[in-house]
Amino acid sequence: MKKILVTSPGEKGFEGAVTLMYGEEGVGAESWPPLLSIDLQGANLSDTRKRYILAHVPERYGPGFEQCWGAAPLQFITEDFELDFERDFFVPYGKPVNKKRCVTLWGNMSRPKKALAVSRIAPYNRHLDRNQWKSKADPETFLKKEMYLNDYDNIQ
Repeated sequence: MKKILVTSPGEKGFEGAVTLMYGEEGVGAESWPPLLSIDLQGANLSDTRKRYILAHVPERYGPGFEQCWGAAPLQFITEDFELDFERDFFVPYGKPVNKKRCVTLWGNMSRPKKALAVSRIAPYNRHLDRNQWKSKADPETFLKKEMYLNDYDNIQ
């Protein structure tokens, strides 16, 4: 996995960093890692800068990544990233129950599925905020029933 921080030190309307998460490398035409998530919460951005970033972020990480952003004065900090159950899934999920069973499920998941599960926590939480009559599933259920495969941004 790749974690990329996008910053623009000293630029007006851009404070902090936008975090991009890219998944595992595939094969063939889909060999470059796909974009899993964009986190704008770590940055204080003007509306113009938000629109620019969302319009220019590449769907896959590979050669020419920085050129996709045009002439904007951006700085990119790239790091390889290995997911950790506790730090990246269990604590951010926010419902600390059935940890032992979750660890077992997590250990049996492929790296791409782990990345997808982590990247779908925020959309799932937004979905629950929009539908307050729904209760949050246990993390074990989220993993076991592969609820992370749902497109929560497009579910009412």
